Amino acid sequence: MKKKVIKWLVIEYIILIVIAILFYQHSSKLAEQKSSKTTAKTTGSWPIFRGNQQLNGYVKSIPKKAVVAWTFKAEAMVDAGLVCDADRMYFGNSEGMFYCLNVNTGKIVWKKKISDGINASALLVDGVCYVGSQSGEFLALSMADGKILWRHEIGEQINGSANFFREQGKLRIIFGAYDFKLHCLDAKNGKEEWSVKTENYINGAPAVNNKRIIFGGCDGYLRTVDALLGKEKNKLKLKSYIPASPAIYDSITYVALYGEKVFAINKENKILWTYEPNDKSAFLSSPAVNPDFVVIGDRDGLIHILKRLNGKKVAEFQTTGDIAVGQIVSDKRALAADKDGFIYIFDLFSGKEIWTYQIGPAITAPITVYGDKIIVADNDGNITAFKGTK
Repeated sequence: MKKKVIKWLVIEYIILIVIAILFYQHSSKLAEQKSSKTTAKTTGSWPIFRGNQQLNGYVKSIPKKAVVAWTFKAEAMVDAGLVCDADRMYFGNSEGMFYCLNVNTGKIVWKKKISDGINASALLVDGVCYVGSQSGEFLALSMADGKILWRHEIGEQINGSANFFREQGKLRIIFGAYDFKLHCLDAKNGKEEWSVKTENYINGAPAVNNKRIIFGGCDGYLRTVDALLGKEKNKLKLKSYIPASPAIYDSITYVALYGEKVFAINKENKILWTYEPNDKSAFLSSPAVNPDFVVIGDRDGLIHILKRLNGKKVAEFQTTGDIAVGQIVSDKRALAADKDGFIYIFDLFSGKEIWTYQIGPAITAPITVYGDKIIVADNDGNITAFKGTK
């Protein structure tokens, strides 16, 4: 009798363990699904290139019209995107001067010479500003006063923004460079934790989603790296170089090629659809993605509006100048800028222009959306902040 009781207790214990494991797996799956969707839209600050870790340029709202709120003149060309948090804005110029401005007034909070040139957008995390330079240094600066906390030297230029992930509570910073590597640094001291070797330059930023790091480069491969292991999981040859950054929405990666194609790729590394425009123009910028559309501008100024689920073209918008930077999208509208110095707001469903404004000089720096403000940098070093109106 005693043996039977013990036997049944063991069986019940095993059953409870199995139930617990199944419950954990189900909960983890739900958490992953929730994470991939809730982190897709930028609703508050703009702490990173393209607004969020998935780099999809998807924001809560874009106004119908905007008026100039303030302007600021930097001392040299600004080709790097602006990042914002807690009503402060951070960016560098082509001569290595780094600025912190008040977002509401455009007044300088602090500025510091940190390198010989900055093309990359900065990254803001936990009170620290991380940015790469043309001289091959990657730096961590205090957001409060610009104090340099550490430098990490790689010896080759860094054009793309950094991204981040956390491993057992520890913050890790990742970025690609012209040394053909994706680097992962300890955020506390700048020590390199690991790197992944590629076969050519990396110009774009890596996208991060559910511990997956996805990035492309001039070798034509789209690579997926396990963030926790620092190992390449898989790679997909796309036959033309990838000049900008991929975008992720709902665990699907969208990437544009210089070779005149746009791809949607699932997390199993399978191509879901391919879009090839009739005008055969190269794509130099990152896609913008919302629940319904993928929006991408080509080198000749034509913006293609595609259905997100099948890649079918539903509308287009023609700008006057070439496009070097990715668009920003909300649920209904999109923002764009071109090399003729124009900024546009247009309807996603029809492709019709809603509002336009000409700054003048070429715009090759990514657009920033912060609250009710649209902030744009141009090649003459002008920073223009617009306030949205109804």
